Amino acid sequence: MLLVVFLFALTLRFEGTEALSCEELLEPVDDQSEVRGKWFILASTSNNELFQGFMNASLGSWFDITEDGKKTVMIRHDNLNGQCLYRVALLKVLKGQVIYKIGKGQSKVQYTCKFIKTKKESVLGFFCDIDLWIQKKSVGQFIVLLGRTEHPSHKDKKRFEEMVECAGMTNIYYPPNEDMCDEG
Repeated sequence: MLLVVFLFALTLRFEGTEALSCEELLEPVDDQSEVRGKWFILASTSNNELFQGFMNASLGSWFDITEDGKKTVMIRHDNLNGQCLYRVALLKVLKGQVIYKIGKGQSKVQYTCKFIKTKKESVLGFFCDIDLWIQKKSVGQFIVLLGRTEHPSHKDKKRFEEMVECAGMTNIYYPPNEDMCDEG
């Protein structure tokens, strides 16, 4: 995998075209109107084994981000091991970051995320730090490949693999085709 990306980068350099830098590959989305709407979760990776396991079990998941007055609302439709779960979260959007919390007490987790894209391309991913709220410390990160349709293009997969490498992660999980949860 690393060899393929390395050879790809070398090929681009020798052809006179510069490969995108990690900063360009992990560029935050400033215009929040770009992130509204329905997003399918197409692939994921995490440097936290527990969260990667949870994401691997979340096959056929999607979410919808809407504005409700001054609030940003995320409605998740998770297909978790074949069972549809519907959750609503209020998002706090500050300076290009999206913050949301789930759970209660010792189980409370805060995600500090940013939507990411590649230069001159549309939104492609969701890059999050995972913080245990009680301990106020980071326990890992994850990146999710997002799409407006249920299947990623070859180009989007390649860009996502480059983003994952830039973030120092491995083990991308592409879920098999699963039934999506309906609007519920």
